[in-house]
Amino acid sequence: MKSKPWRIHAEAEEERDRADYADVDAELGADFRDALREAIAARRHTPDIGTAVKVGKHQVRRCRIRRFPFALVLVELDVEYLVLAVAHVRQRPGYWKKRLRAMR
Repeated sequence: MKSKPWRIHAEAEEERDRADYADVDAELGADFRDALREAIAARRHTPDIGTAVKVGKHQVRRCRIRRFPFALVLVELDVEYLVLAVAHVRQRPGYWKKRLRAMR
């Protein structure tokens, strides 16, 4: 069976870019980007891992990014997996739900 493609929501890409630590330290920025890539790659192999929460008809998963106070928020849709957010773990919990509602 062919696996579904993955896509990153445009606002999640903006969050990723804002969260990049390169402004603080180039090496730390590279570490953050590597940790983010590793988290996405791990989810591609096992998308069912992570803390799950039901949002409407969707099962949304939240997975921490190693070493950093961020989490991937992702959802399996009919035709793809979507990274809804690269969310700071201590700021505005659940703000990304509006992105899921807007997709209807």
